Amino acid sequence: MSNYSLWTLVYHYFKESLRQRWLIIFSIIFFFLAINVPTLVLLSANYLPPNYLPLYLSYLVSLTFPYLPLLALPMGAISVVQEKESGTLQYILSTRVTRHGYLFAKLTGLLLATTAVVVIGYGLAALVAYRVSLSHYVTMGEIILVAVILNAIMLLLAMTVSILTKRRETALGVAIAIWFLFAVVSNLGQLGIVLNTTHATPYFILFTLLDPTESSRILAVIGTQTVADILLTNPTQLGVTGDTIVGVFGNQSVAVILSTLLIWLGTLTLLIFLLFRRQDAT
Repeated sequence: MSNYSLWTLVYHYFKESLRQRWLIIFSIIFFFLAINVPTLVLLSANYLPPNYLPLYLSYLVSLTFPYLPLLALPMGAISVVQEKESGTLQYILSTRVTRHGYLFAKLTGLLLATTAVVVIGYGLAALVAYRVSLSHYVTMGEIILVAVILNAIMLLLAMTVSILTKRRETALGVAIAIWFLFAVVSNLGQLGIVLNTTHATPYFILFTLLDPTESSRILAVIGTQTVADILLTNPTQLGVTGDTIVGVFGNQSVAVILSTLLIWLGTLTLLIFLLFRRQDAT
């Protein structure tokens, strides 16, 4: 399979993904989540200082991270199984397209499309908040990068589900269950207090680092400020999970969390290629 054919296939899947109207809807949703509508209401009523939004936008964006997987999980979950059910996958693989070439094109096309949604949604929020204040865009760019990494992890996880399942409905159900696990069950606020007071902190840290959604949220908060600044200005930004991570790893917290996210990326990428190589196309 030539490089031209491969990138033609990538472009096809990218364009096919963008045709779905709900991607535009997600861009709008991420914009309003980042801006935080209640905050806008309070600003318009002069209950907050005029510079509130520029100062706290990065923190408001980090609060939207639990909802970010809802973009990639459903989209990735149906990506392969849908084409297996329709017979499209069998047809594609009967041509000169290799299994690895197909999976690379599918993954890259979906990743480009979902990344565009994240960047547009959060980028528009930054434009509204910062306007011509260029110094703030660096901070926002770092947070968007963390969001892109989380999006990629969730897309890989969803494609793993799509490869292993036989029916589209099953894949979607598993994808929603994964979101529920990472975004709801993993809200370890009260559990963290119990584990810390019972000297089970190592287990609590392990649970936190194994949750890419919570890890990404913490990284988005501490990755743009020094730990000392956060603890001095607004320590509640970190939450129980962040406080525990920072308390154990200190200034190495960013490196530790980023390493776990990169391990997620590498492991899941290797896994989907190994699984797809052994999967039946029907």
